[in-house]
Amino acid sequence: MWNRTAFWGDALVVRAENDTLKAAHNVPEWVKLLPLIVGLLGIATAYLFYMFKPGLPGRFKAAFRALHTLFYNKWFFDEIYDRLFVRTARCAGMIFWKRGDQNTIDRFGPDGAAKQSQKLSHLLSKFQSGYVFQYAFMMIIGLVAIISWFVFRAGA
Repeated sequence: MWNRTAFWGDALVVRAENDTLKAAHNVPEWVKLLPLIVGLLGIATAYLFYMFKPGLPGRFKAAFRALHTLFYNKWFFDEIYDRLFVRTARCAGMIFWKRGDQNTIDRFGPDGAAKQSQKLSHLLSKFQSGYVFQYAFMMIIGLVAIISWFVFRAGA
């Protein structure tokens, strides 16, 4: 029989006095109904404010300006999160992008290899004039380079 105890064994232990799932089901009935009651009161208050007394929200806002600002701006969590995490991550990303990606990887990796290949091909294209004696000369230079490589390698 597979169940929580058989699968996890002693890896996860929930003591009887710490069983929060059981404790959540055994709360008084008014605690379970409180969110529903508060929600209905909020809907009724909003209906009263905006349908029958349209001037009341403005007066309420003026009387509790600091509290309204705090709640309206969601306790400033978005601003705090932006300052602490978003801007820091963006700054780190810009550093890694500029220094790491562009100045290191692209410079010495694919872009750098392509640029060196273009420079080398531009240099070698000067030797392509169409004259047979220049091609023969280049082949002799290449043959000397290959033979030298084999001779020096065999000597080592």
